Amino acid sequence: MDPIKPKFYHSAFTIAYDGMSLELSGLISIYGITKIFLKNGLDPSWRPALGKSVNVDLGSFQTKGVLTQQIVEHGSHLHIHFADLKNEHKAFIEQKIHSDGVSPGWKRKFPRIPITGAEDPDLPIPNLCLVKFIGQEFFVNVINFTLGGLRIETIGDNLSELRVGAVIHFDLISTSGEIFTNLSAEVRNMSVNENHGEAGASFVTRSFGLKFNEPLDPVNDRRYKNLIKDYCTILLKKFKESDK
Repeated sequence: MDPIKPKFYHSAFTIAYDGMSLELSGLISIYGITKIFLKNGLDPSWRPALGKSVNVDLGSFQTKGVLTQQIVEHGSHLHIHFADLKNEHKAFIEQKIHSDGVSPGWKRKFPRIPITGAEDPDLPIPNLCLVKFIGQEFFVNVINFTLGGLRIETIGDNLSELRVGAVIHFDLISTSGEIFTNLSAEVRNMSVNENHGEAGASFVTRSFGLKFNEPLDPVNDRRYKNLIKDYCTILLKKFKESDK
């Protein structure tokens, strides 16, 4: 076992969708499978499966997961997010990680703070972004944020021409009413998913991982760090109150 914080185990597996099957390998955790690389890219016949639920056969058990593709600077890889993984299957994966686990091979500089589930009005979060791109302005949602950047998501064809490596300019708006103006960031990765709503209607979402261009100007840098500090302080206070 890898001595440095194992979080995954590496294994082969098979996915199936609409009568097709594909043998793959990747890093497996209780949340899903990541770093699934294809030497020649994803066959076009599998494109309709992106954003959809696929059957996943891990040998010891079968489950379902949503197949997505993430595009990064040097190529792309697939990812599967498990849906409703049973407790006994979680226990199996955790045991495999304990006995055969590997460290992920990468380490985030700062933890990501999710927007989902942070509906508490007392928590200050940057939840809206006004992106200025090719002479147009788009309001997009923030999925998560950190000291080094944030992840944004848009619906439909907005920002469809944005690519990895591009630099964008934007304003950031928080739930507390603060506006951080004239920010810029580099697109480090992106993901395109097809989703299905009511009555079978489908729509495309695009998410982009942004890394702030450093350094931020002194005013925005101070205000943004204070926002994260306030978030952590209020959240810690609420945790302590809940333990009483």
